[in-house]
Amino acid sequence: MTGHLLFRTAFVVLSATLFAAGLQAQPYTLTNQYHDGQQAYMKLTIYQQGSIQAGAANNPVEATSESVIGYTTVKAGEPASLKVKLESMTAVIPTLGIREPVDMMKILNPDDASFEISINQQGEVVESDKPVALSTSLPGNVSQSPIQMRPYPRLPKGEVNPGHVWHESWVMPFTGASKPVIAHATYTLDKVEQQDGVETAVISSDTLIDAKDVDFEPMNSSGTGIAFKMHYAEMNIAGKGVILFDMTNGHVKSYEDDMKIRQVMSAQSQLGDSSFDNEQSISVRTRTRAEYHSDNPNGGNQ
Repeated sequence: MTGHLLFRTAFVVLSATLFAAGLQAQPYTLTNQYHDGQQAYMKLTIYQQGSIQAGAANNPVEATSESVIGYTTVKAGEPASLKVKLESMTAVIPTLGIREPVDMMKILNPDDASFEISINQQGEVVESDKPVALSTSLPGNVSQSPIQMRPYPRLPKGEVNPGHVWHESWVMPFTGASKPVIAHATYTLDKVEQQDGVETAVISSDTLIDAKDVDFEPMNSSGTGIAFKMHYAEMNIAGKGVILFDMTNGHVKSYEDDMKIRQVMSAQSQLGDSSFDNEQSISVRTRTRAEYHSDNPNGGNQ
C-alpha cells in the first residue's frame, strides 16, 4: 500500500509539473492592432532633475512636462497609415521660477505639431513625412524619444515565450547633426498575465545612446540675430523601463522609464563679428510615465 501510494503521489506531482511546464511554455504572438478611424491618446508625464556645470557655476535643473499625443488611424492595413498630433503640452520649471504650468503650444511651431506615418503590425515605421519625434528641435533633447511617443512599440515577429529578447535601433531625429546619433533598445518579454480583464504582456526595456564628437549646424535664435553652433564631446543616455502591452486590443497600456543623461558640450554664439564660447557638463535624471487613453484625457477633439 505504501509503495502504491508513493507511486500515485509521484505520478500526480510529475503530471502537475509537466502541466505547469506546458502552460509556461505556451507561445504568444504580440502584434499592434489598427482599425479605420480609431483614435488613441498617450498622456506623457516627464520629470527631470539634475545639474548643469558651466565653469565654476553648478546650476540645478528641475522640470516637469505633461503632453498629450493623439493618434488617428487614417487607413488600417499592413502597413497602416496614422496621423500623429501633439494635442497639448505644458511645463513647470521651478529652477527658472516657473512654478505654474506654462502652455508650450503657444511657443512651439503649430506646423511641427503633427505628421503622418506608415507603420506595420510590429511597430516598424515604414514611412514618415517628418522625423518620428515631437520633441523640440534643439539637439540633445531626448526626453521624448520615439519609443516613448507611440502606443505601438517595436514587437517581435512570430510566436515567442516569456524570456524572449529582441532589439531595436533608430537614428535620433537631431536636425543638422554631423553624424547619425543612434539609439539602441533591448526588450525582454518578462511574463504574460491578466490585468484589468485583458491579457497583458510585461516587457522590460533597456535603452542606450552613446555618441561622441557630434557637431550641429548653426541655428539662428528667432528675432535676436544670434547664431548658435554646438559641439557634443559626449552624449550618453541610459534608461531602463517597463512596458505593459494590451495583447487583447493591441496597444500599450502604460510605459515607465528611468533614464540617466550625461552630456558634455560646448556652444559658440555668434553675433555679428563677435563670438562667445560656453562649455557645459549636463547630468540629468529623467523619469517618464506614459498612459494610454481611448479619449483625450484633457478633453477636446483632434
